[in-house]
Amino acid sequence: MKNENGATCSKCQTVHPWLSYLAGQDFQCACGEVLQMPQEALPSSDEGELLELADDLLVSPIPSVPKPASPLPIESSQSTAGSKDEYELEDEPMIPPLPVAPAPQARPVQSDTSVATCPKCSQQFGAVARACPHCGFSPSGQKKPSEKPRQPSRRNETDEPRVLFSVGSMPFSFGKLVVFLALLGGLLGGLYWFVTGPAASFSVVDQRVVHATQVIPMTIQMRGSLVQGMGSALTGGASGGGDGTSAGNATLTRDPGRMAAGQTNILTAIRNDKTGQNLLVSVGIQKKLMEIHGQTSGYDMVLVASAFELRVGQKTYPARLLAQTLPLACKIDLAGASTSEYRHLLPSGKVPDKTSWGQGRTPPRGTVTYDGTMGVQGELDYIAYAIESNWPGASGLFAEGALTMTDANGIVIDYKYNGDNMVVTAPNNSEMWRAIKDEKIKASWSPWHKYYFSLLFDLPAKEVSGPWKIYFMNEHVATLRH
Repeated sequence: MKNENGATCSKCQTVHPWLSYLAGQDFQCACGEVLQMPQEALPSSDEGELLELADDLLVSPIPSVPKPASPLPIESSQSTAGSKDEYELEDEPMIPPLPVAPAPQARPVQSDTSVATCPKCSQQFGAVARACPHCGFSPSGQKKPSEKPRQPSRRNETDEPRVLFSVGSMPFSFGKLVVFLALLGGLLGGLYWFVTGPAASFSVVDQRVVHATQVIPMTIQMRGSLVQGMGSALTGGASGGGDGTSAGNATLTRDPGRMAAGQTNILTAIRNDKTGQNLLVSVGIQKKLMEIHGQTSGYDMVLVASAFELRVGQKTYPARLLAQTLPLACKIDLAGASTSEYRHLLPSGKVPDKTSWGQGRTPPRGTVTYDGTMGVQGELDYIAYAIESNWPGASGLFAEGALTMTDANGIVIDYKYNGDNMVVTAPNNSEMWRAIKDEKIKASWSPWHKYYFSLLFDLPAKEVSGPWKIYFMNEHVATLRH
């Protein structure tokens, strides 16, 4: 029901004054009846002030208590006792409550007893389930809920790492145990490396299967500049004596000295070949071990090839000791050689097919011819000075010509004779080494100093079974992998 100043409830007859913020809107009476506030109303002046006061109180979130007005003057005792106060209101208007929004209706919940059919496997299951328990199909893309119960956390209430055990007053958690084991493993690994490496009396640096062929006998003579022997293979030391060679860490390409025709060393060409017939092993031996087995000469150490051997089962393979690498093209002195033996001009172990001598000519001379029967082709003319009777004590050779040797595994060696010298050249895919029978090297002051070089063995046949063991002076010093 509406009136000119507001709305009157038709149920409880409560008069609701007109409020501006409810103009034209529905609101709910305290009894539950829904009423509509008129669009406009023209209240009296007194009622307008009260309505504005009520309006302010309702709009404000926290109603504020108006400050009391200044005290009213006390009237005379002649005032009528039953008269009303000027500020007293006959009827206090009732402030209507705020509109109550209707409560949202809850969605109907399906009963657990309702059944749905899976569109994928056609099996029935509870409709409240998110996915089919049979095949895991879910219309919303959710996975089948895991049936495995959740494992409780292993951490304690204070969130501290779990202590596995204690050593004395030191507790060990899982993290501390892992760090301790890692440090212990590193320490043991370093100790093993030191014992088997720098501190080992004999160590194997590398091994490989190769093919090797002997090129020509030669020697190194100390005439002029100092020869630095054992360069790329043997470290330590400065100089030596004996046969005119010396120890050091330089190669002949740095300080070549003088290579001459002779028989102390054998130039050896090597090529990496998995089907080769030789085994090249790079090793290091400690000075202390050499002293124990008497490999000394005065203040020098002595390397002897015959002191090393490879034993496989009941079979023994002697070693060839490779002291250092040389240039692929080696220049060899002939005129200044300490020998006049013409066979030192020829490929190692290759007998000429034809040899002719110059009769009645001094110094003696001749011609050597190879027709390829032994894998060597070519011819050279030579002169042997040492036989000349007018030159007592003279030595040296002179040769002109060219030879080419091809071994069974395809290594080609060229020999070029240029009168007072010759040049021996190996192919680019090979290495040139200086093989020795024995050699003196300068001793180091440290008993733990190591000398490095290489050993060349014939490759054991496959039918020979057993571990490959290297022996030095009949003492087992290393076992090779194969």
